[in-house]
Amino acid sequence: MSDALSRPHFDTIAARYAGATGALDPLYDAVRGELDAAVAGKDVLDVGSGGIFAYDRRLAASVTSLDLSPAMLARVPSGVATVVADARDMSPLADASFDTVVFSLSLHHVVGGSLAETEEAQNTAVAEAFRVMRPGGRLILY
Repeated sequence: MSDALSRPHFDTIAARYAGATGALDPLYDAVRGELDAAVAGKDVLDVGSGGIFAYDRRLAASVTSLDLSPAMLARVPSGVATVVADARDMSPLADASFDTVVFSLSLHHVVGGSLAETEEAQNTAVAEAFRVMRPGGRLILY
């Protein structure tokens, strides 16, 4: 999916996103303890959270939510910094800025027009995550 298609798509569904994710609560419950431990006291970048965090964001030193959709970022609670950017190009963020980078059920939204292009797009997003992550940091994909 190109940027031109994905941004309008997520802007459109942002208002009903919270209601549609209740089915994911058992998954979030299953990973919450491990995620809480991974973010505690850390500077966290959450890529594509849509304003829903599977961890207690208050445990983190800071949380920044990155999303392509301004409407999704409008759902992010106060106290969380927001950045409008594509996961494949996190250039608004400096190198080595975060201890932990989390893709909460979001990496599968980074797609291309073919399977090979999707693989390349996802590899680029992960490379960007490593670029903005501090040495010894943690990348969490679920």
